[in-house]
Amino acid sequence: MSGFAGKLAGNRRLEMLVYCALILTAAVIFAAAGGISCGGSANGVSEKEALPEGDELESRLGAVLSSIEGAGRVRVLLTRERSEGASGAFASAAYEENGPVNGVIVVADGARELIVASRLREAVVTALGIDASRVSVFTMRAEENNGGAFNAD
Repeated sequence: MSGFAGKLAGNRRLEMLVYCALILTAAVIFAAAGGISCGGSANGVSEKEALPEGDELESRLGAVLSSIEGAGRVRVLLTRERSEGASGAFASAAYEENGPVNGVIVVADGARELIVASRLREAVVTALGIDASRVSVFTMRAEENNGGAFNAD
């Protein structure tokens, strides 16, 4: 053995240094490539399957949630990341149309039942790939249950 291989075999320190350099190089390449990908992103939504925009997503999610047993009528509000310089919670121009979902409000007829509220929350978490702490589920008011008509009697 002559050359570099001969020196490497005879010097334990040099051998360890070369191995460390190889491992470090592999780690840098791995990190630059974005790590391991199994066809999806961290939030459960594939990058190729982008979420529908604004009202369409709310409508689709509301339709799915209303089909859960006991849910009844359902309304959904998505909150998204605010763009710079925005003020007010509902400054519509301030929200990115297709930005990441920050939170979800679900209002449903059947949400007074804990099991139904839990199922609604679980469905939103699964559908959007967000943390359960970002989902709030509320019971729909009685006047909303009757088509929005307010009875002043």
